[in-house]
Amino acid sequence: MYEVQQSRQLNPADVEDSSYMQGLSAAQRVLSPGEEWFAVFIQIYNHHDIPSPAATELVLSDTQNNTYTPLTPEAVNQFAYRPKNVPGRGRLPELSTVAAEGPTQGALLLYKIKTVSLDNRPLTIRIVDPENAGETASAELDV
Repeated sequence: MYEVQQSRQLNPADVEDSSYMQGLSAAQRVLSPGEEWFAVFIQIYNHHDIPSPAATELVLSDTQNNTYTPLTPEAVNQFAYRPKNVPGRGRLPELSTVAAEGPTQGALLLYKIKTVSLDNRPLTIRIVDPENAGETASAELDV
C-alpha cells in the first residue's frame, strides 16, 4: 500500500528544501525556463509476510497530459525514494531513518515539472505494480 504523505513545490534556497536536493549532479540541478521543483513524499507498507518489490515507475501528470518521471539523487540524499524489496510486514522508508523521522516522514520523489502544470491541476501520481505492469494505482495530489 502506498500513501502520499505530502506533495509540494520546493525552493532550493530554503534550508529544509535544500536538503532534499542533495546528491543531484550540476546538470540535474539546472531548471529550464518555465520549470519548477516538485516533491512527493510517500510511505509504502507491505501487509504480507513475504518481501515485496517496491514500484520503480511512479509517474506524475497534470490535466493536460504533461508527464514527469522522478530524478534519482545519489546515495548521499537520505530522503530519496529508492525502490527495493519491502520486508514482510515492513515499510519504506524504514523506521529510524532520516526520511522516516524527518518533517515529511516519507521517501522523496523529486520531479522537475513545467510551471504551467501547477495551473493544470489536479496533479496525479500513477504507480505501476512492479509485479504486474498492467495493474496501476493513482492518487490526486493536494498542492
